[in-house]
Amino acid sequence: MNIFNTYRRTRFFLWINITGLAIGLAASILLILFVVNEWSYDRHFANRERIVRLLTVIEQDGNRNYLPINLRNAVRGLLDKAPGVETAIQLYI
Repeated sequence: MNIFNTYRRTRFFLWINITGLAIGLAASILLILFVVNEWSYDRHFANRERIVRLLTVIEQDGNRNYLPINLRNAVRGLLDKAPGVETAIQLYI
C-alpha cells in the first residue's frame, strides 16, 4: 500500500514516467523494425548471394569515398571486361 500512497501524492510524476516509457518503447520498436527491414534487403531473390552492387571509388586527399553512382559506360562494359558477370542492369531512380 505504500507504493499506491506515494503515487497518489505524485500523480504528475507518474504520468511523466508512463509517457516517457511509452515513447521509449515506441522508438525502440521503430528502430528494430527499421534495422530488420534494412537487413532483409534482397533476401527475396533465389540467388541473393550472387547479387553484387557496383560502386564508384573516389580518392581525394587520402580519403576514400564510395558512391553508388556509376557511369553508363561502366555498366555496359562490365559484361565484356569481367568474365564472371552474367547480367548487369542499371537503375534510374
